[in-house]
Amino acid sequence: MPINDFLCSLADDQAECAIGIILSGTASDGTLGLRAIFGAGGLCMVQEPATAKFDSMPQSAIKAGYATYILPPEKCRRNCWNFRGRKAFVNKYRELFRRAAERT
Repeated sequence: MPINDFLCSLADDQAECAIGIILSGTASDGTLGLRAIFGAGGLCMVQEPATAKFDSMPQSAIKAGYATYILPPEKCRRNCWNFRGRKAFVNKYRELFRRAAERT
């Protein structure tokens, strides 16, 4: 499933700095991808099912136990910003920016 593939790739590349968000949708796409992000120590947010037009994807992720937070969509942005303050996130991107600066 495309969302699972994307989120698994994100987890492989970004590890504990990955952020996965599952919003309104049908079926269970995204649940396996969130498992990868969750296992890598990343942030997994899921739309509160009561606020979703289609709640199958959020319900699947919640039932599987991979939701770090269950929120209405408008609160996801704040959690992303808060997550950016985590030490691993800051250190990883500080190093990437340092390397980029050395190449220029």
